[in-house]
Amino acid sequence: MNRRSFVQLLAVPLLTMACGGQEATNTPVSVSTVAPTTAAATVVGATVAAPTVPAMATASRAAVGTATRATTATAPAPIASPTARTPPAQATVTRAATATAPAPAVATAVLPVPLGVAPAGWQTYGGNQRVPFALYYPPGWTVDESRASEGRVYFYGPGVREPFEDALWVLIATTGRVEATANIDVLRDQYFNAEIRGAHPEAGIDVTRANQFSGLTFASLGATFDVNYQLCYAYIGLGLRGQVPWRFRLNSRYSDYSATLDSTFAPMIASLNIYNNP
Repeated sequence: MNRRSFVQLLAVPLLTMACGGQEATNTPVSVSTVAPTTAAATVVGATVAAPTVPAMATASRAAVGTATRATTATAPAPIASPTARTPPAQATVTRAATATAPAPAVATAVLPVPLGVAPAGWQTYGGNQRVPFALYYPPGWTVDESRASEGRVYFYGPGVREPFEDALWVLIATTGRVEATANIDVLRDQYFNAEIRGAHPEAGIDVTRANQFSGLTFASLGATFDVNYQLCYAYIGLGLRGQVPWRFRLNSRYSDYSATLDSTFAPMIASLNIYNNP
């Protein structure tokens, strides 16, 4: 699928509305799917082709020991005296050659990489044991792993230091726990109610759909909410890898979302490579 089609699945139109606690009245229109606004968690069937996985980058270093023979030492023959009888030649003494044992080879390390090709100048995040995922992120952005022990990693836009609700940031997170009966639609709604509507009762859902990222299906939704008389937007998704929940959140001011989607959010989330579970 081309880049334009992918962006259309995440895009929402700007709402023309006043800030200060008023709910959105216009339903953003998805280019690929036109669906009426609904607060129910109804998945709009929109399929995003999973990005092609490039060959994994391989960083290897092998220390090769070189076997070296010691130099053959030969005792010098005595110098003959002009008047003395020449003694019989002595046997050459040779020191046994000692081969240097080769150093053990270093195991080849396969480094996890994001999916696709990094845009020019972008940096690579490779994750760790607690949050095993890889992602490309733009220059000027920073990574916050201070809550990695909780399974959360934040990527902040320029000038952002904390995930304030009216700021520009991306979250990738996982509970790290297997939930045998988990359902992505239920998990998505729980996440929305706990982290958005719980703090902002006025928050409204303007789109629900299914997305494909990192080879997983995410139940996603877009929601508007007010922060200090500023209209904001969050696009969230919940997916399962081996019944372990993973989630993402793309957050910005509503007025900035459309432009940020094309330049930043879409290529970031398309590069997501969840390569393991904690």
